[in-house]
Amino acid sequence: MKVLMKPIEKIAWFDLEGVPRPVRFRIDGEVYMVHQVSNISEEKLVGNRMKIFRCQSEIGGQPTIFFK
Repeated sequence: MKVLMKPIEKIAWFDLEGVPRPVRFRIDGEVYMVHQVSNISEEKLVGNRMKIFRCQSEIGGQPTIFFK
């Protein structure tokens, strides 16, 4: 699996508890739709709390997993 540490642009909606749910995101000008969020975890990196989303999308007819 190829790991990239790049900033992304994301469109998300928020549930009543304030948890973001990604809808689509853009990396290097390419827009990807999020078909399914399979896991949400929380990490603490250099004192900053972050939510990590494991999302599945379809690229070229094949399912692809993304971590955001």
